[in-house]
Amino acid sequence: MLQAADEHRRGDLDGRGNLTQQGLLDWIGYTLDVCIDPIGFMAGQLDVQGMRSRIEAARAFESAMKTGVRQEALMPLHCLFATQAELGRADFKAMTGLGDRLATDLLSALVRRHFLAKDSPYGKVRFAVPRHALRFYFPALWPEAEQDEALPARSPGADRFKPSAP
Repeated sequence: MLQAADEHRRGDLDGRGNLTQQGLLDWIGYTLDVCIDPIGFMAGQLDVQGMRSRIEAARAFESAMKTGVRQEALMPLHCLFATQAELGRADFKAMTGLGDRLATDLLSALVRRHFLAKDSPYGKVRFAVPRHALRFYFPALWPEAEQDEALPARSPGADRFKPSAP
């Protein structure tokens, strides 16, 4: 296909130089089709429109695990996802509608569980995707996340210093 773009002109009406314009146009069309296909696939896999329900599923799981992540976190988390912005801690707490102490506990739980990222201890927070939430956020894209989560974390060479049995 690319080689056809470098062929000589196919008559007087094909291009302005020595090479064929129609061959170049065919190659460009083919290349764009090849690029558009994966973009459509990824858009379907990510399903950005359904993200609110997937954030809610991750939040419900966290609530069942008693990690301190509450129902009131849904709206501010979805807002941060949709806008890809950063929020000051006071603004985030205000969006939850909770009292100061409960909102602070919720914010701490979200940071501890990596649903929110921050650059400094008291800096602005932004949406984050924790590894344990991949199965909720992107179920069609990362189906093996749940299997990976079940594997024990081991450091390389950990068995090297294990005492031997007498």
